[in-house]
This record gives sequence, structure tokens and C-alpha cells, in this order.
Amino acid sequence: MKKAASGDNASFDILVEKFNQNMIITAKIYVGNEAEDIVQNVWARLYERREVLRTVENIENWLFYVVKHHCMDFIRKNKKSQNISLEINQDYIDSLAHGDDILEFILKRRSKDELHRKIAELGELYYMPVILYYFEDLSLKEISEILGLSVSTLKGRLYIARQLLKKSLAHNNYFN
Repeated sequence: MKKAASGDNASFDILVEKFNQNMIITAKIYVGNEAEDIVQNVWARLYERREVLRTVENIENWLFYVVKHHCMDFIRKNKKSQNISLEINQDYIDSLAHGDDILEFILKRRSKDELHRKIAELGELYYMPVILYYFEDLSLKEISEILGLSVSTLKGRLYIARQLLKKSLAHNNYFN
């Protein structure tokens, strides 16, 4: 890292090779198809400001947070321009009557990109648990290890996320 921070292009290239794929995977969780562009922008900005690498202690964690920050900026900038519409019909009513989970129902009916945008509106506390649980099909234990949360905290966040999503959808007249 010190060589890369000092301007050694070969050392910087090694960092890119080592971490690029994980950064893209992380970004895809947040923004789907825009992930590669965002990661490329992160690398370009980092290249321009290589000297910041001198102060980084854990490059992998730091890159994760940089990518996450850029993804959240992208989501914030683009959510206003996204027009999300859900068609709720008798299937939804039947699904709720049978006690089905609202997210499970919506997942069956909507594209991932559309859902990512709506779920992103829930905020950072709830976004990752929902994406990892419902889209990546990870277990509660796996997610708790990834996010550094207890299983009970994770369950609470998933519950709150479902309630917030239901309220958000109801507020936007998706259920009327």
C-alpha cells in the first residue's frame, strides 16, 4: 500500500487485481447492474488520491466502506428519478390472508432492480440485511457474521424492514 500511495503503478495494479472482484460483488448487492461502473469510479478516484492509502490500516474494510458510500450516493441521486409502481391484485390479498411475508410476495412479482430501489429507501440499517436474506438467500447466522450483528438484532432489523416496507407501500397507495 505504501508503494501504491507513493505513486508506484505496479503496486496500485496489484491492489486492483486483489480487491476488484470483491468490490464489484459488494456493489452489486446495493446497485445491481451499475456495480462495475461504480467500482471503476472508485478506483479512478483512489488513483487520483493515492496518498490517502498511507493512512489506511485495513485496506479490505476501508474499500468495502468506500464502495458502500459510493453506492449509497448513487442510490440517493437516482431514487428521485425512478418511477416505481406495483400492481397489487387478488393474489396479494390472498397472500396476506394466508399470512405470507410481504417481501416474499413482492419478490415473486417484481424485478430485482425495482426492489433494490424500493428497499434502498429503507436506509442503511435495513438495506443490507434485507438484500442478503431475501436476494442472496443467506442464513441468519451467515448474515450475522458478515454484518457483525447478533442473530436477534438481525431478526429485529428484518422485522422492522418488513414493517417499514409495508407502510411505505401502503403510504404510496400500492395497497389501495
